[in-house]
Amino acid sequence: MKPQRNFHFEQVEYIQYFGSSTPEVLFYLPTPALIPHQWRPQAPDALEQLIHLNGNHWRKIINIICKIVCHNPDNWREIKPVLLQQSPNTHKSVAIVVVDAENLTKVSFTPQTQHIVCSKKLHELLTNLTDKIDSIEKCSIEELVFNQRHKIQLHPPVYFTPYLDYRQFPNGLIDLLRKQLHPDVAKSDPRQQAFKDDVKNKHSR
Repeated sequence: MKPQRNFHFEQVEYIQYFGSSTPEVLFYLPTPALIPHQWRPQAPDALEQLIHLNGNHWRKIINIICKIVCHNPDNWREIKPVLLQQSPNTHKSVAIVVVDAENLTKVSFTPQTQHIVCSKKLHELLTNLTDKIDSIEKCSIEELVFNQRHKIQLHPPVYFTPYLDYRQFPNGLIDLLRKQLHPDVAKSDPRQQAFKDDVKNKHSR
Protein backbone atom coordinates (compact mmCIF):
# COMPACT_ATOMS: atom_id res chain seq x y z
CA MET A 1 0.00 0.00 0.00
CA LYS A 2 1.38 3.38 -0.99
CA PRO A 3 2.18 5.52 2.07
CA GLN A 4 -0.04 8.52 2.70
CA ARG A 5 1.55 11.88 2.02
CA ASN A 6 1.61 14.25 4.93
CA PHE A 7 3.26 17.31 3.45
CA HIS A 8 0.81 20.02 4.48
CA PHE A 9 1.36 22.75 1.91
CA GLU A 10 -1.54 24.86 3.13
CA GLN A 11 0.25 25.42 6.45
CA VAL A 12 3.15 27.22 4.77
CA GLU A 13 2.62 30.55 3.05
CA TYR A 14 5.29 30.23 0.40
CA ILE A 15 6.37 33.27 -1.56
CA GLN A 16 5.42 31.25 -4.65
CA TYR A 17 4.23 27.70 -5.20
CA PHE A 18 3.28 26.03 -8.47
CA GLY A 19 3.04 22.45 -9.63
CA SER A 20 1.58 19.25 -8.22
CA SER A 21 -0.27 19.40 -4.90
CA THR A 22 1.30 16.02 -4.03
CA PRO A 23 4.76 16.22 -5.60
CA GLU A 24 7.25 13.41 -5.63
CA VAL A 25 10.01 15.99 -6.10
CA LEU A 26 9.90 19.48 -4.61
CA PHE A 27 12.37 22.14 -5.76
CA TYR A 28 13.16 25.04 -3.41
CA LEU A 29 14.38 28.27 -5.03
CA PRO A 30 15.44 31.57 -3.39
CA THR A 31 14.22 33.99 -6.07
CA PRO A 32 10.61 34.44 -7.26
CA ALA A 33 9.55 34.54 -10.89
CA LEU A 34 7.40 37.16 -12.57
CA ILE A 35 4.01 35.53 -13.08
CA PRO A 36 2.06 36.18 -16.32
CA HIS A 37 -1.42 37.69 -16.05
CA GLN A 38 -4.12 35.01 -15.55
CA TRP A 39 -1.42 32.34 -15.64
CA ARG A 40 -2.48 28.71 -15.17
CA PRO A 41 0.47 26.43 -14.24
CA GLN A 42 -1.16 23.32 -15.76
CA ALA A 43 -1.82 24.96 -19.16
CA PRO A 44 0.17 23.39 -22.05
CA ASP A 45 1.98 26.68 -22.72
CA ALA A 46 2.39 27.68 -19.07
CA LEU A 47 6.15 27.24 -18.93
CA GLU A 48 6.69 28.98 -22.25
CA GLN A 49 4.74 31.95 -20.87
CA LEU A 50 6.87 31.92 -17.74
CA ILE A 51 10.09 31.75 -19.73
CA HIS A 52 8.95 34.47 -22.14
CA LEU A 53 8.32 36.85 -19.22
CA ASN A 54 11.39 35.91 -17.15
CA GLY A 55 13.97 35.23 -19.84
CA ASN A 56 16.75 32.72 -20.31
CA HIS A 57 17.38 32.45 -16.57
CA TRP A 58 14.10 30.58 -16.07
CA ARG A 59 14.56 28.58 -19.27
CA LYS A 60 17.65 27.06 -17.65
CA ILE A 61 15.78 26.36 -14.42
CA ILE A 62 12.96 24.56 -16.23
CA ASN A 63 15.30 22.61 -18.51
CA ILE A 64 17.38 21.34 -15.59
CA ILE A 65 14.26 20.32 -13.65
CA CYS A 66 12.97 18.42 -16.70
CA LYS A 67 16.27 16.58 -17.03
CA ILE A 68 16.24 15.60 -13.35
CA VAL A 69 12.66 14.32 -13.07
CA CYS A 70 12.10 12.64 -16.47
CA HIS A 71 11.95 8.83 -16.47
CA ASN A 72 13.78 8.68 -19.82
CA PRO A 73 16.65 11.17 -20.06
CA ASP A 74 16.32 11.26 -23.85
CA ASN A 75 12.78 12.64 -23.57
CA TRP A 76 13.30 15.59 -21.23
CA ARG A 77 12.20 18.13 -23.87
CA GLU A 78 8.91 16.32 -24.40
CA ILE A 79 7.83 16.62 -20.76
CA LYS A 80 8.09 20.43 -20.60
CA PRO A 81 4.42 21.05 -21.60
CA VAL A 82 3.23 18.66 -18.85
CA LEU A 83 5.93 19.26 -16.24
CA LEU A 84 3.52 20.78 -13.69
CA GLN A 85 0.65 18.33 -14.15
CA GLN A 86 -0.78 16.61 -11.08
CA SER A 87 -0.28 12.95 -12.05
CA PRO A 88 2.18 12.58 -14.94
CA ASN A 89 3.34 9.22 -16.30
CA THR A 90 6.43 10.49 -18.13
CA HIS A 91 8.18 11.94 -15.08
CA LYS A 92 8.00 12.32 -11.34
CA SER A 93 5.36 14.81 -10.21
CA VAL A 94 6.94 18.18 -9.51
CA ALA A 95 6.35 21.36 -7.56
CA ILE A 96 8.48 24.49 -7.41
CA VAL A 97 8.48 26.74 -4.35
CA VAL A 98 10.22 30.01 -3.61
CA VAL A 99 11.21 30.38 0.03
CA ASP A 100 13.04 32.74 2.35
CA ALA A 101 14.29 32.34 5.92
CA GLU A 102 10.80 32.63 7.44
CA ASN A 103 9.20 30.16 5.02
CA LEU A 104 11.98 27.65 5.44
CA THR A 105 11.51 27.43 9.21
CA LYS A 106 7.94 26.22 8.59
CA VAL A 107 8.76 23.58 5.99
CA SER A 108 8.36 19.92 6.92
CA PHE A 109 10.87 17.72 5.10
CA THR A 110 8.69 14.63 4.92
CA PRO A 111 10.22 11.38 3.66
CA GLN A 112 7.52 10.77 1.04
CA THR A 113 8.83 13.68 -1.04
CA GLN A 114 12.31 14.26 -2.46
CA HIS A 115 13.38 17.77 -1.46
CA ILE A 116 15.84 19.54 -3.76
CA VAL A 117 17.18 22.60 -1.94
CA CYS A 118 18.84 24.76 -4.57
CA SER A 119 21.52 27.43 -4.09
CA LYS A 120 24.16 28.26 -1.52
CA LYS A 121 21.85 30.90 -0.07
CA LEU A 122 19.23 28.33 0.96
CA HIS A 123 21.88 25.93 2.22
CA GLU A 124 23.16 28.62 4.57
CA LEU A 125 19.63 29.29 5.82
CA LEU A 126 19.31 25.59 6.64
CA THR A 127 22.40 25.49 8.85
CA ASN A 128 20.21 26.46 11.81
CA LEU A 129 17.52 23.96 10.90
CA THR A 130 19.43 20.68 11.04
CA ASP A 131 16.86 19.31 13.50
CA LYS A 132 14.37 19.22 10.62
CA ILE A 133 16.65 16.95 8.62
CA ASP A 134 17.88 14.83 11.53
CA SER A 135 14.30 14.14 12.62
CA ILE A 136 13.53 12.27 9.38
CA GLU A 137 15.90 9.35 9.63
CA LYS A 138 19.45 9.22 10.89
CA CYS A 139 21.89 8.55 8.10
CA SER A 140 25.40 9.61 7.20
CA ILE A 141 25.72 12.61 4.94
CA GLU A 142 27.29 11.71 1.62
CA GLU A 143 28.05 13.55 -1.58
CA LEU A 144 27.43 13.09 -5.27
CA VAL A 145 30.63 14.34 -6.81
CA PHE A 146 30.98 15.17 -10.49
CA ASN A 147 34.26 17.03 -9.99
CA GLN A 148 35.88 19.19 -7.30
CA ARG A 149 33.71 22.19 -8.16
CA HIS A 150 30.40 20.45 -8.78
CA LYS A 151 28.85 18.29 -6.08
CA ILE A 152 25.60 17.61 -4.24
CA GLN A 153 25.27 16.90 -0.54
CA LEU A 154 22.97 13.98 0.19
CA HIS A 155 20.79 13.52 3.19
CA PRO A 156 17.83 11.70 1.57
CA PRO A 157 15.14 12.76 1.14
CA VAL A 158 16.86 16.16 1.25
CA TYR A 159 19.46 17.09 -1.40
CA PHE A 160 21.54 20.26 -1.20
CA THR A 161 22.32 21.22 -4.78
CA PRO A 162 23.80 24.18 -6.60
CA TYR A 163 21.50 26.75 -8.13
CA LEU A 164 19.76 25.56 -11.30
CA ASP A 165 22.19 27.06 -13.77
CA TYR A 166 24.43 25.09 -16.12
CA ARG A 167 27.60 26.76 -14.91
CA GLN A 168 26.90 25.53 -11.40
CA PHE A 169 24.83 22.47 -12.30
CA PRO A 170 26.33 20.83 -15.43
CA ASN A 171 24.80 17.87 -17.22
CA GLY A 172 27.13 15.42 -15.50
CA LEU A 173 25.87 16.47 -12.08
CA ILE A 174 22.27 16.45 -13.34
CA ASP A 175 22.74 12.84 -14.42
CA LEU A 176 24.11 11.88 -10.99
CA LEU A 177 21.07 13.33 -9.24
CA ARG A 178 18.61 11.91 -11.79
CA LYS A 179 19.89 8.40 -11.18
CA GLN A 180 19.64 8.95 -7.43
CA LEU A 181 15.95 9.88 -7.78
CA HIS A 182 15.17 7.11 -10.28
CA PRO A 183 16.80 4.01 -8.76
CA ASP A 184 14.61 1.53 -10.65
CA VAL A 185 15.38 3.18 -13.98
CA ALA A 186 19.05 3.38 -13.11
CA LYS A 187 19.24 -0.34 -12.31
CA SER A 188 17.95 -1.21 -15.75
CA ASP A 189 20.44 1.09 -17.48
CA PRO A 190 23.43 -0.91 -18.83
CA ARG A 191 25.55 2.21 -18.45
CA GLN A 192 24.90 2.33 -14.70
CA GLN A 193 27.80 0.11 -13.59
CA ALA A 194 30.25 2.17 -15.61
CA PHE A 195 28.68 5.26 -14.09
CA LYS A 196 29.11 3.91 -10.54
CA ASP A 197 32.73 2.97 -11.26
CA ASP A 198 33.40 6.49 -12.51
CA VAL A 199 31.89 8.03 -9.35
CA LYS A 200 33.92 5.65 -7.18
CA ASN A 201 37.11 6.65 -9.00
CA LYS A 202 36.34 10.34 -8.46
CA HIS A 203 35.93 9.73 -4.70
CA SER A 204 39.27 7.91 -4.50
CA ARG A 205 41.28 10.70 -6.15
